[in-house]
Amino acid sequence: MYNHWFDGMALLHQFRMAKGTVTYRSKFLQSDTYKANSAKNRIVISEFGTLALPDPCKNVFERFMSRFELPAMTDNTNVNYVRYKGDYYLCTETNFMNKVDIETLEKTEKLLPGRYYSKPFVTFHQINAFEDQGCVIIDLCCQDNGRTLEVYQLQNLRKAGEGLDQVHNSAAKSFPRRFVLPLNVSLNAPEGDNLSPLSYTSASAVKQADGTIWCSHENLHQEDLEKEGGIEFPQIYYDRFSGKKYHFFYGCGFRHLVGDSLIKVDVVNKTLK
Repeated sequence: MYNHWFDGMALLHQFRMAKGTVTYRSKFLQSDTYKANSAKNRIVISEFGTLALPDPCKNVFERFMSRFELPAMTDNTNVNYVRYKGDYYLCTETNFMNKVDIETLEKTEKLLPGRYYSKPFVTFHQINAFEDQGCVIIDLCCQDNGRTLEVYQLQNLRKAGEGLDQVHNSAAKSFPRRFVLPLNVSLNAPEGDNLSPLSYTSASAVKQADGTIWCSHENLHQEDLEKEGGIEFPQIYYDRFSGKKYHFFYGCGFRHLVGDSLIKVDVVNKTLK
């Protein structure tokens, strides 16, 4: 049984509206995680707030040895979808994406995008991303630790009064950050140099001796956002600026456990209203 708000298996919903009628159907995403759980009739692959239990069919020695095995990463992409060049991709906070046919709701492909490296952080929501001068610029709402995963345990959400305030005060705050991801990095690119050619951001991407790209972010805010409890659930003017260079985004301020204010952030001048 899952015990966290974020852990349920991805369920796709389809509404069709035609000739004055609406039809509906749904289908669980046929991810590897869903198939593995279904085959064993139990939770086989861990999610954010729910750990998979050892296989009851294993003996004591096999269970002990399994502690030294790397756990499988979930591909239960249950958070959002991205439309790219007419195709639809489902995503979550892990590295996996699943391409789906929106007519049949069937999964058609599983993807593992390229990798970049940075200091650890947690992100749930992307503000926007766009390409410029051979780089992808990606803006995210970021937290420095994973305490939020504990905060939204169902047992915490049922609290009230001072108990709920204590839960809120223990949660990590989320702030907007910009990363630059260079594309098509040459094998001959110099080590130690910033591979970002962009003059309007201090975010950097530096090639390491082992060939990996180390990314350092730029903060898109000032101290006044800290007084608002950070910001989450970002929105932009999608029709005009999705996938394009932009100036503003909107989000919820979190002076309490649930968002309690609407904030407009200027990502160029780093001001807010």
